[in-house]
Amino acid sequence: MPCDTIQLNKVSIKAANRGLLWKAIEALGYNAKMLNDGTIVFTHKGRQVKVTDSGVIVPVGEEALADKIKTAYSAEVLKVATQKFSWGMLKGKKANTYTLVRRF
Repeated sequence: MPCDTIQLNKVSIKAANRGLLWKAIEALGYNAKMLNDGTIVFTHKGRQVKVTDSGVIVPVGEEALADKIKTAYSAEVLKVATQKFSWGMLKGKKANTYTLVRRF
């Protein structure tokens, strides 16, 4: 394989709300841009990452980034749901855990 070849890997991400997916990527600290076709583009470690309807295209060896995006998307979905139903969302003691509290 030539030394200037970049290998990419596609990881499936199913997101019902592209806007929330964009907010999740922004929450991870990336400067993401959403294109007219709904593709989200950002830079990770100097390489461009694309999130399309069929999944996220990342450099080989960076597949864990897709898991981080999925986790951040789940947190954004919880935030929207708790606001919609007037519930509270408290961060748990462990990473990526939350407690949802119903307000009376």
